[in-house]
Amino acid sequence: MKRFLIPILIILLLLPTLAFAEDGGDELIMPEGSEHKAQYLQDDDIKTYATLNASVTLMLNGNNRAALIEWQQLPESVTVEYLNEGGELIFSEDCSPQMLMEKYYYEGCAGIRFTCKREMKVSTLRSVSADAALPFALDSSPCDILIILSEAGEESLELGVLLARYGLIYELDIQLCYLREMNRDRIEEALCSLSALGIDRYPLFMNFSREEGAPYNGVSSRWKSGANPRLLATVIETYAPRIVITLDSSEANETPTSRVAAEMAVQAVEALEEKPDKLYRLSAEGGLVFTASEAEFELASDAYLLQDSQRVYRFSVERELRFLAIIEVEGADNSDILSGIDTQTLNSYVTPTPEPTATPSPTPTPEPTQTPTPEVKASPEPTLAPALEEEEAATGGTLIIVAIAAACAAAVVVFIVRRKKK
Repeated sequence: MKRFLIPILIILLLLPTLAFAEDGGDELIMPEGSEHKAQYLQDDDIKTYATLNASVTLMLNGNNRAALIEWQQLPESVTVEYLNEGGELIFSEDCSPQMLMEKYYYEGCAGIRFTCKREMKVSTLRSVSADAALPFALDSSPCDILIILSEAGEESLELGVLLARYGLIYELDIQLCYLREMNRDRIEEALCSLSALGIDRYPLFMNFSREEGAPYNGVSSRWKSGANPRLLATVIETYAPRIVITLDSSEANETPTSRVAAEMAVQAVEALEEKPDKLYRLSAEGGLVFTASEAEFELASDAYLLQDSQRVYRFSVERELRFLAIIEVEGADNSDILSGIDTQTLNSYVTPTPEPTATPSPTPTPEPTQTPTPEVKASPEPTLAPALEEEEAATGGTLIIVAIAAACAAAVVVFIVRRKKK
């Protein structure tokens, strides 16, 4: 089961990229003044990185080669230029990186140049075979549940018990989407927590500006400007979830980025022509009450403890959640998130095994009262009747008399014999 396995996703993320590197004699062209940082990009250590304020170019040595880049911090956008052998431009594209490790390839190119509007933090840049498979890939297929949050930590602190049930126990197909820009450490923490909660999909990172300490109005004006709202709507359309869940979008939510993320999620869903079956947001006034079991609460708490940067705040995972249904299917009630949805139509659903309940101890059958069997008393030996005793006495007396008579007769015979001899 996924819950007991060491998350393969995280192991591969932390492994050095040596497995994907090949000694092809590639040329790394660093920005002027940053030549000494080239060693950090090719030392097979993801903890070292270079902060660059200008373009970096990787000239490929050989055919069918691609550029493998690992970001220390995901940039909001990057311009990727594919070059020929003379360094001239063949093709360019603007990208919004969503994963820490990405591969860029364009058939026939001899070099690839990366440029960010702001500084970029790169951990690795080297060439690999164009056919090399990355340890993970962004899954853009439809999902069962899409959860839209502001930043890492909210998935386990705010919704951990829900993910423990529907991700780890029910094994639903769940996609996470984070709006706020985060550094590599926070991304890795999110990946660890999600894996511990049974979420296999690689989360989507939208990389909206951090807005450290900004008030609600400031975050709202910046995040809701430009193409961001439409971009979030496109994300929802792409994943085509059956259920969308987000945080509290009311004034009761005192975290500006969290509140704005929830507002944007609700607004994006409501603006869609084809809406999901359900849309929920956290709310103290919500009618759907989700109460976690002891096992679900422990799973969520353990997942939150994997986020070292958050443990210092000593927050506690929420055990009871309340949701307000904004969009609901016909026939659904407030008994469960999945109420009204045929689970057979979901991408993945495992009927949970009911937790065994303690078998009550059987009531002891009363032992039958043992009625004591009356002891069989030995029949007393019959007392000799007095007549018998008298008979025995008479017989004894007769024998004595006979014996005396015999003795007397013998004495008389002896006396007579002696007289004759004289």
